[in-house]
Amino acid sequence: EKMAWPTDLTRLLKRISTPAEEVFRGLRVLGDYNKTSMDAGHDAMEARLLIEWAGKFATNRFYVSVEGGNDAYDGLTLAKPFATIGEAVDRCKAGDHAYDPNKLDYIFIAPGLYPEGDIIQEGHGTHLIGLGIPGMDSGVRVIPNADPEYGVLLLQAAHCEVANIHFQSAYADPILWSPNHLDNSHIHHCTFAGNWDTTPDCIKLLNTRNSIIEHNLITGFKEKAINCYMGAEAWLIDTIIRKNRIGISWEGLTKNAKGIY
Repeated sequence: EKMAWPTDLTRLLKRISTPAEEVFRGLRVLGDYNKTSMDAGHDAMEARLLIEWAGKFATNRFYVSVEGGNDAYDGLTLAKPFATIGEAVDRCKAGDHAYDPNKLDYIFIAPGLYPEGDIIQEGHGTHLIGLGIPGMDSGVRVIPNADPEYGVLLLQAAHCEVANIHFQSAYADPILWSPNHLDNSHIHHCTFAGNWDTTPDCIKLLNTRNSIIEHNLITGFKEKAINCYMGAEAWLIDTIIRKNRIGISWEGLTKNAKGIY
């Protein structure tokens, strides 16, 4: 069965264990990070580290393609990708996924529309990496076609990454919700598009520490673009929130609405 991965992406990912600099140059061209980031350009060191880790240190590496993929496949090769992101996340959680800072699971997602919600990400060290331009037909778009129980993406772990993905929802739930501690994680170069009338918060985080949220485009919320709310332990420690673009509509906002709170 013919794969839906673009030829250039196939060549790139087959060579992902080659020197990081070479793969990084290819990723910059294919993903066009200079134009899609919320800053002048993607952090070069960050991209190098990402490729270096994926090529040499990944515990698991899975591939997903909504076109040509099948959840009955093993998802381990470009020729046999999963069809849904949720299936890849579940495979990362299989077995013992206790706290382990050395665990690195990478999920590379081919461009396309993924009509799934409640992508429950519990396994530590899981990295969701979208390929292409977020929000465009050439990128990864996650838009649920039914009301998710908790939110489009639920983070319940540490050492996680979410990058280069467009999330969109019209339902009365946060788009990205971390109901537990979010530790040592990185959310970057994504777009979060809610509905002014229904979406309370685009990103909702409880007890966040040692994490970075940057270079995201956030719009369509009634209450807060990024809601760092506190639980019983009440902490927001050593976390960087920077260079995000937040769009608002005065018609949809409540009187208590805030960009970051």
